[in-house]
Amino acid sequence: MCAHRSQLSGRRRRAKKCIRPWSSEEVVMAVYFSSRDICSTPISYIMNRRGYRRTPSAIEQKVRRIIDNTPSLRPSQLQWDVDAVDHWLNDLLEGPEAVRRHIKFSSQDAEIVALSIDDTLDTFKCLEHRWSTLMGGNFSFTFYTEKHEPKYWA
Repeated sequence: MCAHRSQLSGRRRRAKKCIRPWSSEEVVMAVYFSSRDICSTPISYIMNRRGYRRTPSAIEQKVRRIIDNTPSLRPSQLQWDVDAVDHWLNDLLEGPEAVRRHIKFSSQDAEIVALSIDDTLDTFKCLEHRWSTLMGGNFSFTFYTEKHEPKYWA
């Protein structure tokens, strides 16, 4: 129990939480994986595998505060500047080697992200079915895939 909790009345004691400060390593993982378009739930699981405990909501709030304080990391709502993110993370942990230790992506991490994507697609399929039923069968989601031109190397 935090020291300040014992001084609070019963009602306020339940509402007040002890918030553990974020370590630089946690910030690196949250910002790096968010900037690579991984959602907060799989980030939370990945961090958990590495011994850190943060909820998806806490990760979203932390990343949002960092973006508010350093808007150059995400100049638009839709796109991160990954070069700026990488530079910022290197400065935070004093070098790329320290960053790499915390963002190293394992096959188990990839499985966590893939399962999260599957869950999201299942949710869309369920919503599509419900909305299609409500609209008399005239509704569907359309997922577009980008066509990439092959690059020829000299």
